[in-house]
Amino acid sequence: YLLLMEKEWGKAIKTLKEGLVREPANIYGLCKLARAYHARGERDDQNRAADILANLTKSAPDHPRVKWLTRTLQ
Repeated sequence: YLLLMEKEWGKAIKTLKEGLVREPANIYGLCKLARAYHARGERDDQNRAADILANLTKSAPDHPRVKWLTRTLQ
């Protein structure tokens, strides 16, 4: 989380992906990963963020964090 606050997107993405290996269904982690991709803005990052959001919208549409991510990525 601190890496996101400091806008260190590359490090945040790496750390979040490592954490998601252990707990792949972590909604909070997935939302943070999508946010980091969106903020970094490199090639294909927008698509990665949108794919994560699409999967979360299917699996947990009413989760507050998913609603937050939907607003954030607009």
